[in-house]
Amino acid sequence: MNPLYKRRIDKVYINAPRLAIDSTSRLVLFSDCHRGNGGWGDDFYKNKNPYYAALLRYYNEGWTYVEIGDGDELWENRKISDIIPRHADVFRLLRKFFCDNRLIMLYGNHDIEKSKKKWMDKNYSEFCNEHNGRCEDLFPGLCAHEGIVLENKAADFEMLLLHGHQADFFNDKLWRLSRFLVRYFWASLNMFGVQAPSSGSSSLSKNTNICNRELAAYSHLRKVHLAAGHSHRPSFPQTPSEPRFFNDGACVFPWGITCLEICGGEISLVLWQTGTGIDGIIRAERVVLEEGMPLFNS
Repeated sequence: MNPLYKRRIDKVYINAPRLAIDSTSRLVLFSDCHRGNGGWGDDFYKNKNPYYAALLRYYNEGWTYVEIGDGDELWENRKISDIIPRHADVFRLLRKFFCDNRLIMLYGNHDIEKSKKKWMDKNYSEFCNEHNGRCEDLFPGLCAHEGIVLENKAADFEMLLLHGHQADFFNDKLWRLSRFLVRYFWASLNMFGVQAPSSGSSSLSKNTNICNRELAAYSHLRKVHLAAGHSHRPSFPQTPSEPRFFNDGACVFPWGITCLEICGGEISLVLWQTGTGIDGIIRAERVVLEEGMPLFNS
């Protein structure tokens, strides 16, 4: 693999906090929500309902919510205060995870501001309720990490979680230039039908882009499971010989949202979409795209 990316990911791997898991653990991994300001450029808005329904189910069933980057769209939007009020119901549900100590947040290139503790304390601790003008607690004291390692020492298992832009030079080392282009050019072009970089692909085909290939190569090189987002391409190993690299996809597809579930010592790729039953009622539907693959001793 590219030595530059290898060193970059090694740094994340070494410095990442660790979380012990076992066969009783339940974690759901989402990324690339790109929550926006509710306007025409908010790619998250069209999938807000299935996302909320999914989160509500995961919360009620005792899952831990892990957001592995680009949860908020801070390239197209300058201030998080323009985003939180537009999706206040979502953030209140995320706060329930936080209050139950079941919220883990990583940052990506589109919300890299979260890497700064001062920024988090100032912008993520509370928000203003637009209906009554009062401030409400949100995530006081929450830290966003660049990566986290899930481990099971008894099974000699490790899984590195990170956003994935660390294997994308333009969106990592040159992220300020990328943000400038998105903020001042793509937002306007999107009005004329030009797809913005934060928009998802309509294809579920196996990802072949350089970023995912580099991440898969790192997984193979270090003999560690690795889960990421960033590319908006769901990825799941199909054979025992493939690297244990997983990509959870995104929440900005035109047909729904995808995520990774870790439950019972297995990992699955899941799609949530809006569907209409024979009774005419619209519901959020959970579809398993890839059945559970054993993690421990695999």
